[in-house]
Amino acid sequence: MALTRFGFIVTGDGFVQWVGTDRFRMKVVGVQKPEEGVQVAKDMVAEGIQLIELCGGFSPVWAGRIIDAAGIIKDWRNPFSDDFGLLMAAAPGCLMLLGTANPGKGISEIWHRPGFDVDEDALPVGVHIMALAAFDLLR
Repeated sequence: MALTRFGFIVTGDGFVQWVGTDRFRMKVVGVQKPEEGVQVAKDMVAEGIQLIELCGGFSPVWAGRIIDAAGIIKDWRNPFSDDFGLLMAAAPGCLMLLGTANPGKGISEIWHRPGFDVDEDALPVGVHIMALAAFDLLR
């Protein structure tokens, strides 16, 4: 079965946004409090959304509560958001997202889309930023 409906729940301002095409729709919902994610996930399941991702702003506790309440598949971990949330619970840090689109090269699809690609010319920028952060930390 092809993925045609995707949900993403983020922490921050409250909002709802639908984006996509006739073949693929993504619903993004912002919640101001983590407990709001429980009902949002239940609603997404009821709407027929096939895959729900939680942003790294949800603690492992709230991610578990949302998964339990919505009846989402258990014993599977999203290594990005879950592991990052666990790491940030143990030590201060930050998450950097590097823009890798390049419309001039035909690389313009967003994450979770079949046509997603990375312009590898952006990778040296990320390496430079991370090297500067490491040097700054070592000072």
